[in-house]
Amino acid sequence: MESFREFKDLVVDKFPYQVVFFSSVGHVLYANEAFCRVMGYTREETTQLSISDINLAVAPNVWYQHWNKVAKQGSSVFSTTHRVKNGQSLNVEVYVFNISHKTENLICGVFKDVSDSEPIESLAKYTSLMELVEERGLALQDGRTSVGESVLKIFNSDNKDVLSEIKSLKNRIENRNESVQEDIGRNANFSNILHCSNSYKKVLTQVDQVAVTDTTVLITGESGTGKELLASAIHSNSRRNSGPLIKINCATLPKELMESELFGHKKGAFTGAVVDKMGKFALANGGTIFLDEIGELPVELQPKLLRVLQEGEFDEVGGTKTIKVNVRIIAATNRDLKDMMRKGLFREDLYYRLNVFPIYNIPLRSRKEDIPLLAQFFLEKYSAKACKDFKRLSSKTIEYLMGYDFPGNIRELENLIERAVIVENGTILGPGSWMPKKDVFAIKNEFKSFEAKQREYIIDVLEYTNWRISGPNGASAILEMNDKTLFAKMKRLGIERQVSLKSQNVFVNN
Repeated sequence: MESFREFKDLVVDKFPYQVVFFSSVGHVLYANEAFCRVMGYTREETTQLSISDINLAVAPNVWYQHWNKVAKQGSSVFSTTHRVKNGQSLNVEVYVFNISHKTENLICGVFKDVSDSEPIESLAKYTSLMELVEERGLALQDGRTSVGESVLKIFNSDNKDVLSEIKSLKNRIENRNESVQEDIGRNANFSNILHCSNSYKKVLTQVDQVAVTDTTVLITGESGTGKELLASAIHSNSRRNSGPLIKINCATLPKELMESELFGHKKGAFTGAVVDKMGKFALANGGTIFLDEIGELPVELQPKLLRVLQEGEFDEVGGTKTIKVNVRIIAATNRDLKDMMRKGLFREDLYYRLNVFPIYNIPLRSRKEDIPLLAQFFLEKYSAKACKDFKRLSSKTIEYLMGYDFPGNIRELENLIERAVIVENGTILGPGSWMPKKDVFAIKNEFKSFEAKQREYIIDVLEYTNWRISGPNGASAILEMNDKTLFAKMKRLGIERQVSLKSQNVFVNN
């Protein structure tokens, strides 16, 4: 068929109902004459609107849920309330459907005032026209027949087959369509996690699977990926959600006070202990405790944590009575705990008790489809705080952000947008001096040479065998190479025993 522009210009503006095309992040791309008339906006003003301006109840996270459902099902029918320009409310029935235009997926919404006596089936008739024209190719049957004429021909047709086909489509939609409000309620506990990428859906699937159990969870991933949000989602969707969620960042607690903070102390247990203090584990009884940066937990405290995991009990500092607790433990780290185990900095038995259900929280560069959605959310958040008028990001800004790797992940993206809101003005956020410089040198140096990786791996194996090279338990057996070959490779790579601090029982704390 002819261009999408022609369809809008010649057909959509002729519809008696309000018609709006939305982008994947909820921006208004096009609104017809009926929408402008009923809602009180000019055509130019509509291009500055987002779904949140039309429907106050639809925050970016709710829009994603709606978008995802329509993209999956094809169409949806529901009732809601819209806000017109003068602030008044308008109760409407809505019919939305998905359109693939070139490489972009759009949502078309058709809105009807509930006071209108015409049944909702008419909306299905209107909004299924484009699909029927594409399927039948009517616009191409006659070079003199425009898309608009073809569509109106179908609409005005008395052809029972056409009308029956539309009615059948409507029935299929109703049969497979659940209430949007029910869908939002069912997913409300994930409402603070914005995403639209399939890769991140797999992470949330793991969260959903483990949430209903009491299993210990270890969340790993780079700094700034939102591990705390996943922990909150697990607790919110668990049977413990009526109990407390106690969060501890092990990296921020002074080592000399960490035991007291976690397990509590009795009055007089040490200098400064002037009153009894309840520890975080006791406070979390019946709920969940989130131990962020678990890799920072001192080695001397790790047996006490292991005891809580195994026995569900602990002793207060200076106490004489064992305390029983019923606590679910969720731990998180951006460090390599296996490497810490090899260096003697993390107990092996504790690692395996924590790693019952591991969840790897992927970095932002592995879920780049989420960048526009997240950036829009942060733009609206900080625009409101700064009393600025930003509505959306320009296409060039989105393109640049999508091409950047964000080593600081979501935290870096948030900080970037906050800075942009401060230094820029207008309604559309375009590129500017706030945008990060792409460090090509840094990107290249993320990778090491093959020999450097070889050297690291051989040293890891040698440390594991306590530098024993020969024999069934030696490094050569693990590496599956001849002893002499290993010696020669070590010499060539400059591997000597003194590189291992572990062999000298020396530990360095950075």
